[in-house]
Amino acid sequence: MAKKARSEVAEAASKPVNEQVRFWVGEVEAALKREKAYRKEARGLIEVYEAEEGEGADIPFNILFSNTETLAPALYSQPPRPDSQPRSKVENPVATAGAGLVDAYLTTFIDSGDARYLDFHTAINGAVIHALVPGRGLVRLHYKAKVERNEEQEPTKLLDESVFLEQLDWDKVVFGYAKTWAAVPWVAFIHTFTKEEAEDELGKEIAGKLTYERPKNPDGETEARTTSEETATVATLYEVWHRQSKKVLWVEACGGETFVKAPFDDPYQLEQFYPIPEPLQFFQRISCFIPVPLYRLYKQQAQELNRITRRITKLIEAMKIRGFYDSNVEGLEKIFESEENTLIALTSLAALGQGAKAENAIWLVPIEKYVVVLQQLIVQRQQIKTVIYEIMGIADIMRGSTMASETLGAQELKNKWGTLRLKRGQNAVATFIRNTLRLAAELGLSKLSDETIRQMTGSGLPRQAEMDQVEQQIQLGGQPPPPEVQAKMALPTFEEALTLCRTDILRRYLIDIETNSTIDADASEDKADMGEFFNALSQFLNGLVPLLEKGLMPMEVLKATLMAMAKRFRLGRELAPSLLQIGQGQPQGAAANEQAKKQLEEQGKQLAEAQKKVQVETEKVAKEQQKLAKDRMSFELAQAQAQVQATIKELQSQMKDAKAKAQLDSMLLKIQAATERMNMAAQAASEQEEGAAHESAESPEKEASGE
Repeated sequence: MAKKARSEVAEAASKPVNEQVRFWVGEVEAALKREKAYRKEARGLIEVYEAEEGEGADIPFNILFSNTETLAPALYSQPPRPDSQPRSKVENPVATAGAGLVDAYLTTFIDSGDARYLDFHTAINGAVIHALVPGRGLVRLHYKAKVERNEEQEPTKLLDESVFLEQLDWDKVVFGYAKTWAAVPWVAFIHTFTKEEAEDELGKEIAGKLTYERPKNPDGETEARTTSEETATVATLYEVWHRQSKKVLWVEACGGETFVKAPFDDPYQLEQFYPIPEPLQFFQRISCFIPVPLYRLYKQQAQELNRITRRITKLIEAMKIRGFYDSNVEGLEKIFESEENTLIALTSLAALGQGAKAENAIWLVPIEKYVVVLQQLIVQRQQIKTVIYEIMGIADIMRGSTMASETLGAQELKNKWGTLRLKRGQNAVATFIRNTLRLAAELGLSKLSDETIRQMTGSGLPRQAEMDQVEQQIQLGGQPPPPEVQAKMALPTFEEALTLCRTDILRRYLIDIETNSTIDADASEDKADMGEFFNALSQFLNGLVPLLEKGLMPMEVLKATLMAMAKRFRLGRELAPSLLQIGQGQPQGAAANEQAKKQLEEQGKQLAEAQKKVQVETEKVAKEQQKLAKDRMSFELAQAQAQVQATIKELQSQMKDAKAKAQLDSMLLKIQAATERMNMAAQAASEQEEGAAHESAESPEKEASGE
């Protein structure tokens, strides 16, 4: 059928313009007819969700709203953080620089702060709500530029440009027949313009030729766009993007003889052609591409839930205190009018006869049977809710309710399996966001000017002109540039990285654009994951690092094994860029051995020089110590001699006996001879030490000269 459609389109392209216009109007109307039942159902679901008049007017238990508000934050709750990395493990500086450029651009794109356009978080959140209720979530990328023109209407100056995201209504897009997104032959965007809007968007000349009428819903009934536009008239236009011809065509819904705009070539040159990612749908059909609202899966249970809730309401209304009383007993009717803890005097009870009781004068309608039925209905309603939650995979813990008797293990089990049921939906949202960011990167980096991209990314990569200027200065001056300039010259240029980002094949093969988790992580799960990761990391390092130190395992094998282990943990994936830096700057193999050998030789030379310096300083200190010892010895010897002479003189003056004096003189001669021998021995020792020191000082010089 797809081949037949392509052949019909090719055949229509060769026909006159008026027939081409009618052909495309017929194609869009046929696609709307295929989706007529779905669109009618989806409109009713929106009325239910928003509690509007119509199907949503009499919904006593709005389970659709409850489920949507429970699932939406579990599927998407916070803007993503882009994570662009080179795909190849082979070191490629240009790919690394390009990935950094993409990452910085997407970070700014997600949170640009431009108040003119819808912010990224609101657009994605709206798409998730649309996917949960009517069954289809859509966003579209736009590029707009404001330029200054001369008298000949030629662009002379770029004033402003931007790439922004638009959330599309689920019913404002129509698809050509296909079973999968990859096979969709064309996409049509439905626009409804008032005359003023058409003049602003298309120009006064085109706006004046359009037909304006009351808008119609998919059933063909005329309706207002909003309650304040009941009398508004609009022109309905189809903007058709045809993939095979790479053309964009504008036709009016009511037909006509010409195109609203002359068909023009693909304005964005996107790889997938369409300016929208694959629509977000949580129910994947096999037979066709028409969405299935999730409400359809539990519609019967929801209707039964509403019926039981209505019956409960009626029973509660019927359970009133009603009955009869004997009018002969005066004041009995005042019992039901009195306030709490009030006593009323009963004066005529005796009129009923001897032994009469007050309770015999009142008969109340029995409500015991109502109570039994009411209890059964409440139990049945709870069972129906349980069935709906099982169909949708919503656990009690996700709804914030539990039973006091439940154990922690039971709650964790419910949370675990409820989360597993949501994994597919979470993955669908993550894929939708990733595809949107890839389109945004492709469109922005290809259409925006170099200067705009540099300002948005804050890139520090050198420009090619700067590199050329530095090279010219080196050639003229002959002096090497400063270290910081040399480090900057080692980086790829901004133009090289941008060229890679603007080339579809290179970008697709060399750069992987992903996002982090877009849902609120459970704190206990994060802590458990962190603990398991660090325990595994500790065991890993304790087991393999000794092998690395002994040279039995190369660093690359260690890093590859570590990365394989880290990818099994959420925290490990976040730390992957840091883990890859292990061993950076440490070459492996023969080059590493050669470098280590040179380093050892250099360290040996430095050590030998240090030893020489130490030896010289040691000898110098030894000489100074010897000199100090010699001076000290001479000083002490002189002091001893002076003391001996003084003692001798004192003894001589005291000696009167000639014989004793002669003995003293003999003793003094012996002392003098011993002192002279001590002086000669000290002098000989000093000369010997000086000779040894001289020989030790000459030995390094002889070794250096090879003697």
